[in-house]
Amino acid sequence: MRSFIAVDPSEEVIGHLIDAIDRMRQGSGGIRWLREDQIHLTLKFLGSVDEEILSDKIYPRLTQLAQASLPIKLQVRGIGFFPSPDRPRVVWAGIEGQVESLKALQERIEASVQAFSGSCEDRTFRPHLTLGRVREPHKRYGIGRMMMLGETVEFGAFMADRLILYKSELTPGGARYTKLSTFKLGREKP
Repeated sequence: MRSFIAVDPSEEVIGHLIDAIDRMRQGSGGIRWLREDQIHLTLKFLGSVDEEILSDKIYPRLTQLAQASLPIKLQVRGIGFFPSPDRPRVVWAGIEGQVESLKALQERIEASVQAFSGSCEDRTFRPHLTLGRVREPHKRYGIGRMMMLGETVEFGAFMADRLILYKSELTPGGARYTKLSTFKLGREKP
């Protein structure tokens, strides 16, 4: 089963992001914009993992890791492009705030589940929220206008207080994500 581990932004932040997507959509027909149920901050893409490994190996590790981690305060600000504005493939919103704590959490997740993952990332973790995917990267699709719109735009803050294990299904209409389990950060008070 294709799966990944993520943090979801608040509904308020997602609402601001969807408003920005609606504004950017005008004049950018070559970009496949994400729906609100597709916006998340991916910490680890697991790839294809057997359901038994998920339940027997990954769930317990995520439970333990989450209990040993504190919630992280994050802000969503600005619009950017991977790999660059000159050859954009992905339109994203930036993550600020307690980013070092987020990176440390991501590293602990990577180390904890890597042996069971069907995917190995060679890239450095760069926290972001994907907003759209450019269909033809050699075309610019109003990227300059998006850059002016997005350099200083604030989308709000949220508390990353739980890890979510998602199932990912690829469909002709785009990816469909189903929450498999949620792992609350921090110990429950007795």
